Amino acid sequence: MSKKKNYTIIIVVLIILVLLSIILLNGYNKAKSEANAYYTSFISSLQSLNQSLALIEDSKELDETPVLMVDVIAYINLVNDRLDLFVQKNTNNSLELAELDNEFHILKHEYIGMVRNQVSKPNESNVQTNIELRKQVRLLMDELPDELNNTRDFAQEFNRVAKKFRPFIY
Repeated sequence: MSKKKNYTIIIVVLIILVLLSIILLNGYNKAKSEANAYYTSFISSLQSLNQSLALIEDSKELDETPVLMVDVIAYINLVNDRLDLFVQKNTNNSLELAELDNEFHILKHEYIGMVRNQVSKPNESNVQTNIELRKQVRLLMDELPDELNNTRDFAQEFNRVAKKFRPFIY
């Protein structure tokens, strides 16, 4: 009877351990999936920002520029939001996200000043500044890895590219 009781206890403990392992793996996979989704969303928002900057570059009407610049602010905000979410959900501690996050927050505030200047002086154009910003965004988009993974190579590549991103506005 005692052996049967020990055997039952061992089986119950094993079942609990298996269930606990499944729950932990499921939680880990969910967190990893969320981080992947936020990284992909960050990359997508960079593409939208790039397209919005391209519209300013292609615009022939000066009075259209402030409206397009407001769109750029909206996309800069989107990039900031996506990057903030990625920073929160990031499980790879070797990524240096604070500096890139800070650059985008500063960019947002500086770009608002550019829009204010464009609205108050509609005959002056900031197209060249927007072209330079687009080059920086494009460089960031082109060089960042397409997909998130928790490897050392990914972290090194991401950190290298993030350090190169310096909006020239300020």
